[in-house]
Amino acid sequence: MVEEVLAPGSPLLDAAEADLAAVPDPPALRGAYRAILAAIATGERSFSAISRVAGLPSGALSRPLAALQRAGLVERVPDPLRERRDRYELSDPYLRLWLAIVAPNRSRLQAGAAADVWARQGETSWPSQVLGPRWEAVARAHLAGGGEERLGPLDAVGTTTVPDRARRRGHEVDLVAMRAGRVVALGEAKLRALGPADLERLLRIRELLGASEASIVLASAGGVEPGLDGRPDLVAIEPADVYGAGRGSATALGAVHLTPEPHPVRAEHDRHPNRPQAEGNQIGRRRAGLSDSHNQAADHPERPGQPRIGSDKTSHKPETT
Repeated sequence: MVEEVLAPGSPLLDAAEADLAAVPDPPALRGAYRAILAAIATGERSFSAISRVAGLPSGALSRPLAALQRAGLVERVPDPLRERRDRYELSDPYLRLWLAIVAPNRSRLQAGAAADVWARQGETSWPSQVLGPRWEAVARAHLAGGGEERLGPLDAVGTTTVPDRARRRGHEVDLVAMRAGRVVALGEAKLRALGPADLERLLRIRELLGASEASIVLASAGGVEPGLDGRPDLVAIEPADVYGAGRGSATALGAVHLTPEPHPVRAEHDRHPNRPQAEGNQIGRRRAGLSDSHNQAADHPERPGQPRIGSDKTSHKPETT
């Protein structure tokens, strides 16, 4: 990570700007794109929360958010139990990495301080803003793709929040699997080890939903604690179940394991390590299908009043009431 991904000459330091330049909407919306991506990167996933943190009223949020979805930078995660409550996530793990670690520390990384940046961010932003959300997405895709045959065919896999009025709180549910309008599985997806307390919480949620026959899914990158695997209604998912043998621990989960496809800029750099960085970026952008006009925009991404994505100078407009 320090010697390659975060090094001063790494093409990934500029890759996100090329991604943003690919969004086919007027440059005037670039500031909105940056604010939306930064909000999602910090954990805001609902439409209303993104609107609030990005400083965009709901009427002004819909168009740029839809454009980011069409460009493949943001994906909508359905809420199978509540209408119009879908969540939004960053589609590209590299973009997550860029927003969480590169953008806030870009000047220091370019000055060669990668080791110091990683020493501070490797135990905080890396697991919470990059690996954690990615593992949750991987677990959903694993279920939706039929990775657990015992659950049978599924119509939809998403996320939801279940109100618990007796305890005056809401329970966030990472995994909700549906078939024929019924909840057939619900679960948790976390980097840490999952144990009895997590099982009890999910059993409570299952009771609130009135889905007594639904399976309980514990998707853990750190493993499921011993003693739980004897339950007939429990489905345990660990990295080895998703990625295959030899990758069965939390420490084995890295950028390669959590990324389905190599980034075009990074792949080109691996094949031609001695090529000048600027040329490598142009090649990566062409491979991503970007036009020359987009390449020029990426080479000069900053306009007056429009700071880089996730930078310390990103401004947030006050929420409009």
